[in-house]
Amino acid sequence: HQGNGYFRKDTSTTHSQVKLLQSALTDLGYDTQGADGKYGNNTLAAVKKFQEANNLTADGLFGKNSLTANLTVTEYIQNLESYCNSGWKYGSGYNASKKLIDCAWYPYKARSDQGAHGCTTEYNGYLSEKGKISSYDDLKVGMEVFQQSSDDSTKKSHMGVYAGKVLLRGELKHAVYQSCSSHSNIATKYNDGVANDSGPNLTEMKAGRWKYWGWSKYVKHD
Repeated sequence: HQGNGYFRKDTSTTHSQVKLLQSALTDLGYDTQGADGKYGNNTLAAVKKFQEANNLTADGLFGKNSLTANLTVTEYIQNLESYCNSGWKYGSGYNASKKLIDCAWYPYKARSDQGAHGCTTEYNGYLSEKGKISSYDDLKVGMEVFQQSSDDSTKKSHMGVYAGKVLLRGELKHAVYQSCSSHSNIATKYNDGVANDSGPNLTEMKAGRWKYWGWSKYVKHD
């Protein structure tokens, strides 16, 4: 299925895609007790176990979120990287004057349209773990990091994804994948030669600016 469709319990219909689902789940260790193409109780139980293991709602409905649940940290970073280093930010729909590729939309697209495309909503509703940053040295690659501009810790003003220590301008720096319309001139690794670029980029993390960390529900990590 593409879009918002999903499979649910149905023992009266035999479907070739359900048969593929049963085989895939069994190979991953979620035994469906056979692959007959019918979405019965055994398949339902296997889907729920798979969803629980991947921090998804364990409702037994197998749709887009379940299908894309196995996004790894490496895959997430590769998606972010591809958006930095490709024509995506300058392609169809990009509006340089309005900076449509904003901070939360950028990682949302890199998560295969999972989670939230608002940084406050992402932090409050779509993280499996989160906390306050005590030191950038404690961060792990793939963590989502957040800025906060008010005293209300539930509200976030900006977000990005931690990239580890990266050689920027000849020096190792804590780096973050981010996109922000307020940046009129940022030192970047990937700017594709565009002056004053504030599309998605890998940039230095300014000291003390990033306050909170979190793991997305849709990114698997050790």
